[in-house]
Amino acid sequence: MEVTGVTAPIELLEVTGVVTLADAASCAATRAFGEACTDACECASALCFTFGDGTSACTQTCSSDAECPVGSMGQRCNLMGVCRP
Repeated sequence: MEVTGVTAPIELLEVTGVVTLADAASCAATRAFGEACTDACECASALCFTFGDGTSACTQTCSSDAECPVGSMGQRCNLMGVCRP
């Protein structure tokens, strides 16, 4: 799959949530992990994810719980490879 507008290589995941990716260098990203978002350009991590409960938050990719910052759900990597705030 080709992704345009992203300067670094990324791996896209098949997920049920909506992932919005952004080129962080072109954004005025100021929101931290766990803060509400509507667009990836709002997030310092350049990743805004809509979770199954309909909430969207700035997050980051992960492959284990240890890679996630502590959030409201604890330090947790979900089954879609995204930290759950």
